[in-house]
Amino acid sequence: MPGSNGNADTRTFGRGDALGYFIRHKHHMNYPEYRKKGWPIGSGMTEAGVKQFNKRVKGTEQFWLETGVEAILALRALRLSQADPWNRYWSTRAPYSKAA
Repeated sequence: MPGSNGNADTRTFGRGDALGYFIRHKHHMNYPEYRKKGWPIGSGMTEAGVKQFNKRVKGTEQFWLETGVEAILALRALRLSQADPWNRYWSTRAPYSKAA
């Protein structure tokens, strides 16, 4: 999106640009109505979800290949969803046994 000067390479956004944005998107900012409906109006819930995922994946001495981290994130998402997919997933897995 170009700034006030119309040049996309040297973006300079001023108060006029910000005011224009708010005027154009006013219909997306009906926060009192959103609160009445119980909708979240901030990023806190999303940030908390990211923090929960990161807690399992990041840490000292934890190193993951891309395929491994994808599997862990999928399992973590199932567990945090507190839904039946977690139980269905584990009911279809073969029991773990250590090699002799």
